Amino acid sequence: MNNKELGQIGENIAIDYLLKQGLQLKEQNFRCPLGEIDIILTDKKTLVFCEVKTRADLEFGNPMDFITKHKLSRIERVGTYYMMMNNIAQWECRIDAVGIHFENHLPKIRWIKNCTF
Repeated sequence: MNNKELGQIGENIAIDYLLKQGLQLKEQNFRCPLGEIDIILTDKKTLVFCEVKTRADLEFGNPMDFITKHKLSRIERVGTYYMMMNNIAQWECRIDAVGIHFENHLPKIRWIKNCTF
C-alpha cells in the first residue's frame, strides 16, 4: 500500500470515528488555490476543519508530530477562504486533528479538538 492509499484509508477511518462522535460531514478533500483541508464537518453550530495524519505504525514517529504550526496556519487560511466562499463567515469554527496509526492491523485513533499546538 502506498502513502496516498494509506492516507485515504485514514481519512475514511477518521470520518467514521467523528460521525460516531456526533459530528456531521460537510466535505472531504476541499481544495482551493491556498491549499487543502482533509475533512470539513459541523459539530452542532461549529464548523470544524480537520487535518488527518495516518501512519502504518510508529516506527517513524507519532502521526500527530507531523501536524505542525505551519500546517495549522495553512488550514486556517483555507478555512477562512471556504467560509467566505460559502457565505458562512459568521459561524464559529475550530481546527481539529486526528492521528491514526495501526497496531496489529487495528487503527489507534487520537482526536484533538481545537488544536493550538
